[in-house]
Amino acid sequence: MKRSSIRSPTQSNRTSLKRGIWTANCPNSLIQIGSTIILKVSGGQFIAAFARSIHITMGYGDDSALRLVLTVNQVRCLPDRGIFRLTENKPLSSDTLGRFQSRQISRHALDELESAVQRTSFENPASHEAALTDYATRVGQHRKDRRALHIRLSQLSRGSQFEHHIRIAMNTFDPLLKRFEGQIFRMWNNDLIVTVKGASLGQMDEYAIRLQFLFSGDPNIATSEEGDFQLCHWYEMESDYPAFRKLAETFESQAAKERERIEQTQSSGTVNSLDNSAAAVEPLTPILLERFEKALGTADLSPMVQQQMICAIPKGGEPQAVMEEYFVSIAALQKKFLPGVNCLSDKWLFQRICQRLDYRMLTALPELVQKATVPLSININVATLLSPEFLKFDERYQRLTELPLILELQSIDLFGDMGAYIFARDFVHERGYRLALDGLDQMTFPLIDRRKLKLDFQKIQWNPEILSDIRANKREEFIAAVNKTGATRVILCRCDDQRAIEFGKSVGISLFQGRHLDQMLRKKAA
Repeated sequence: MKRSSIRSPTQSNRTSLKRGIWTANCPNSLIQIGSTIILKVSGGQFIAAFARSIHITMGYGDDSALRLVLTVNQVRCLPDRGIFRLTENKPLSSDTLGRFQSRQISRHALDELESAVQRTSFENPASHEAALTDYATRVGQHRKDRRALHIRLSQLSRGSQFEHHIRIAMNTFDPLLKRFEGQIFRMWNNDLIVTVKGASLGQMDEYAIRLQFLFSGDPNIATSEEGDFQLCHWYEMESDYPAFRKLAETFESQAAKERERIEQTQSSGTVNSLDNSAAAVEPLTPILLERFEKALGTADLSPMVQQQMICAIPKGGEPQAVMEEYFVSIAALQKKFLPGVNCLSDKWLFQRICQRLDYRMLTALPELVQKATVPLSININVATLLSPEFLKFDERYQRLTELPLILELQSIDLFGDMGAYIFARDFVHERGYRLALDGLDQMTFPLIDRRKLKLDFQKIQWNPEILSDIRANKREEFIAAVNKTGATRVILCRCDDQRAIEFGKSVGISLFQGRHLDQMLRKKAA
């Protein structure tokens, strides 16, 4: 069997393992576990590469060998024991072009891999933009029958750019990529670049139309003039190569500037909201979660506990505080305990973090209650409401105050186990607590029936795109949903400017929360 020959443009000595873009020809000894690739390299050594992007292409020109491109963040040498039998005699063939097939591996091998590939702080990680520029350079001399499609997902509304939207859009092109030596590159702004060899415009257009239909409900498409919005842009390599090459270089330059901006933001300490998860480069994993939980056990969280007033604004009047929310700053928590990690990359693991924070907040809250002048509000999980810790808290809380406590639940938690929610809901209502459903947006809010779920409040997160998303008949539907829920039962949160207040008032909302309200209260008190 022919051994793999792997090389990196940044190094020639196989013992000097660095980050960068790695290439391998005829990778006969290969296995994939998630984002980690195990390769047998020259000299019989095994390495594990934590790859941010993985591409397989056929060689260009007369070179017909399969070519593997890894955009590598981290590389580790592996012991031969237990790994050799996994990788030997498993050749990579053309029927797996464009996609690796998962293989069953032993628990022993997983343990070895986890110990070999440790978490690091990635410095200047290579990107899809670099891989695209590399492709554009190599294809310059072999343009015949090659085409590219630029899918401008960044021009869609924010509500159409969640991770599952991007993943489905990429998967749409799987049959095309398998059939025509294709690759797909995801840019820093969520744009996609699809490249193929041998596919006709008609064959590519079939998939472009599917994608256009998939996002046809997006307000930026639905409200545009006919022909005004083009989701996809074509490149014929034989005639449009200079423009395509410039596009690739532009994306790489923009990505470098964006990484620099994120680094500056992090160093200045201005990352302070959940939406800044882009500053993190590593996903949250069970191993990292375990480390976090151990560190959290003895840590002082008081500097990270913040409070914010929820205000009613009467017509023509000034804001009046009616509730006060206490919460732990996730940005501060991430910076101290999980630097360089995107805590929101896995919602279920993030829920576990929230549950651990619940217990700490329940311990601290009785002391805060004694100073309260308005009802308090906290974020909490359904599982916490059913725990012994909450029963202990309830006993203390009932003795300290008669002020009601609002318990805020996330929709993913509520709908994740409806039976548990109903049981917990009836229990806390009987004990005098109130319930709020947090994390709604302009799309999900109208779908929730507050009365059927027996909720006391619903919280909608403000973002500027609400103004473009809710137009014409959708605006009337939104107003009807507010009226059905009750004007005093809807809270518009994350209000960072006056536009949020004006919008909320225009649709009948009377309760607001956010930094702009904090500023208004400070001016009022001055």
